[in-house]
Formats: sequence, structure tokens, C-alpha cells
Amino acid sequence: LPDTAVADPATIAPLPERGYRIVIPGIGGTGVVTISALLATAATIDGLHVQSLDQTGLAQKGGAVVSHLHVSRTPILAAAQTNSANADLILGCDLLGAIAPSNLKTAHPERTVAVVNSDVTPTSFSIRQRLPILGPESQVVQLNGATRASANLYVDATRIAESLFGSHLAVNVFLLGVAFQAGYLPISRPAIETALRLNAVDLDRNLAAFLWGRQWVADRAQVESLLPSTAPSAPREIDRFAELTAYQNRAYALEWQRFVEAQPAEIRPVVAKYLYK
Repeated sequence: LPDTAVADPATIAPLPERGYRIVIPGIGGTGVVTISALLATAATIDGLHVQSLDQTGLAQKGGAVVSHLHVSRTPILAAAQTNSANADLILGCDLLGAIAPSNLKTAHPERTVAVVNSDVTPTSFSIRQRLPILGPESQVVQLNGATRASANLYVDATRIAESLFGSHLAVNVFLLGVAFQAGYLPISRPAIETALRLNAVDLDRNLAAFLWGRQWVADRAQVESLLPSTAPSAPREIDRFAELTAYQNRAYALEWQRFVEAQPAEIRPVVAKYLYK
């Protein structure tokens, strides 16, 4: 990646007397709890008081997980879990998780802003139940109806972060950079970067992911220009006979060939393809 520098946002989120509540829904195995811990550490570095609650339940790889964070200038006496219509920010590492009823109920159309990864990742439940997975449009409409739609940010963080850094583990830190640069976090940049250094896990990549998330807000065109083309490539021609020979032996490939040649001409290409598979 080229060298880049991003000026800090003109303002960061104000911290009201009641405190600032962040809900972070996502998928287990992608670092949701880590993001919550990083923000809690950074807030502490800034001299703030913090409460956090991680609801992991049965969330292993691909399961639902959500973290709640409450940041305040004064000691916190309230519950750690964000209750109905009380969230200031939904940092949606997963779009489907952001619109889950238990998470969406924390939003208020005049109070809550959403910064969300627009990539729709099927959950383990949806895969087991064979539920249809549609594009993000209907989910965005649903989330906008419950939050400050004009202030929301949707970014295909999965596509961008995986293209830039080659790992899905960079996605949530990239999204954190987006939320900071948009002015939706009441925590300073030096504190967040210090928390990343204290965590000391994949430090260079995480610092870069945070920086390029900020850059996406400052100059989306530059970030997009670094991504590979999404134009579909021509399908590769497969020598199925050679592939089957390499997979087992020539006799195995001949068995496939004889069966295909015995089929009526109009269905022969389909039989050749799917018997090979």
C-alpha cells in the first residue's frame, strides 16, 4: 500500500452527561470482542469510565455475537447492557446482526447512528436452515428506519479490507477507522492507536487497517483505486480427461469418457460437466 496520511476529523462524538453507548453486533471469530476491548482500553487511556458486556452465548465461528460498551466522564452506575432506544452508535460488523431484533431495539431514530459493514455474511443458522440470503438493500431500509438514516454509513468493509490486507481479521479494525473518522466515537485517535499497540497482535496490519478505514471516509476514490477489478474473468477451459487421469488414473478417465459418449448429443455437455464434478 502507498504511504498515506489522514487529518483527524474536525470533531469527535460529544460525550453527554448520561454517557455514550455503543452496540457492536457481529459474527464470532472475526474479532468483535477484541474491538470492544480495544475501545474500552482506549477510553480508559483517555481518562474515561467504561463498562462493557460481551454476549457470546454459543457464538463460535459463524455464530452471532454482540458487545455493549458504555463510556462516561463520571463513574457509571447504570447497567452495562444497552436497553431499548438507548444506543448512540451501532457499529455493525455484520449487517444481519445489526438488524437482529434484540440489537435493533436499542436504536432510536433521533439518537442512534449506524456505521455498518454492508457485506451480507450468512450465519451458521441461516446455512443450516437453508434460508435465502438476499442483497443488503432490504436490511439497509430496515436499519435506516430505526436510526438517523441521513447520518448512517454503509461500507463493504469485507471486500475492501480483505483486498487490501488479505485477511478477514482486518475487517473490523478497518470499520473502526471508518467510525472514528466519521466523528462517531468519543475517543481520541492517539488513545485508539495506543490500545492497538498494547494489544500487540498483528500490530502493523491493524494500525494500517485503522488508517485506511479513516482514509475511506476522507477519500473513498483513492481507496477504491487500490482494489483489484471486479470485472468477471473468462471461465477457464478444463481438460476433464486429463484432470480425472491426474486425480486417479487413465482407466478412471476412460470410464467417465465412455459414459459421456453413450449419452444423447443434446445432453452430453451437461452430463460431461456434472459427472466430472
